[in-house]
Amino acid sequence: MTANQDALFVGLRRSPLEWRAEIEAANELGFVVHATSDGDLSSVALPKAQTTRFAWGGGAAAVAERILAGLACKPALVACWGDRFVEVTARVATALSLRSVGPEAGAICCDKAAQRRVLEPLGLNPRWRTGTTREELDRAVAELQGPLVFKVAHASGGLGLSLLDGRQDLSEVLSATSANYIDSRAFVVEKLVVGSEHSAAGVVSNGEPVVFAIADKTLEEGSFFTHTTVVPSALGSEQVESLRSAAARAVRAVGIRDGGFHVDLKLGERGPIVLEVGARLGGDLINSHLIPMATGGACQPYKALIHALASGSAPPAVRDYTSRVAMLLLPIAGGALERAKSHPLVRTAAEWPSDRPDVFSVTLEATPHEPLAAVISDFVAWLRR
Repeated sequence: MTANQDALFVGLRRSPLEWRAEIEAANELGFVVHATSDGDLSSVALPKAQTTRFAWGGGAAAVAERILAGLACKPALVACWGDRFVEVTARVATALSLRSVGPEAGAICCDKAAQRRVLEPLGLNPRWRTGTTREELDRAVAELQGPLVFKVAHASGGLGLSLLDGRQDLSEVLSATSANYIDSRAFVVEKLVVGSEHSAAGVVSNGEPVVFAIADKTLEEGSFFTHTTVVPSALGSEQVESLRSAAARAVRAVGIRDGGFHVDLKLGERGPIVLEVGARLGGDLINSHLIPMATGGACQPYKALIHALASGSAPPAVRDYTSRVAMLLLPIAGGALERAKSHPLVRTAAEWPSDRPDVFSVTLEATPHEPLAAVISDFVAWLRR
């Protein structure tokens, strides 16, 4: 790679902890970052000349054309960090003859129903149905029997997600399809899978996925809100390998060619079930902070992604961890954020931009031999004193 090449980022993450890490990773590899988005980038630490805006709407091809028409640089790579930009980014990269996940894989990963269709032969799906109308929703609920999960087909970040247990107004549930980021009323209804929740993080190069880590996720009781994320997984080696294998199979099935990925899974009695495949690196500080901290800096997913897109070189696999780390989302009230910064195991503590403005993020680091669950419990108890 030649120093001072340009990198185009389509969208940036909301948390400064993550968008700063995205830009720093590219800069440290010799790239000048240009960012474009349909949102406001004025708070991002980039010169105004390196940021542009585009209008959303009209389908991925139309948005890609608008981005291409407004290019202020000749990028050596194009990357994105959010689900709704995946297909658009792939189209931009393809038009510029650059590496990407590929437009077809991008379209599949932006459509939860399409994902289910390609994963069906692998036996990694829960029971599921899809539709666009109230009649189809009624039929799906009757056929699958509850408890069920309702998902908006073209949305991310939990938008429109509902647990269906027979007490909901299905017309109100269906109205959540307005959260689709394209003109669609499509939804997916799935059988709720009982089991532990996990996320696989990695990078694909020339169609071959490399899984960096399996993260354990703990959800708030009665909701889909993740309050604790741990790297590496505390599961036994056989269970971790089963999740790694399922994630890699899912990534190959959706056809990702080059780029980052995250695969959300549940591990139940019958083995892994794929909840979703994302054709971009995941959030919750997993790739920006948790994996680098847990590997002593040996694995830095943001840099691995940028290097793979620029050079076509596959990143090395990760098997060794020097510490165990967790990201917690905690109530911000009572001066908890400032108090958390003083704890010796805290590595970052910051406001967390999300649909839950009452929380902040904190990362904790412990040795591989310390029981992390106890460390987290002790920290939360200390914070509440």
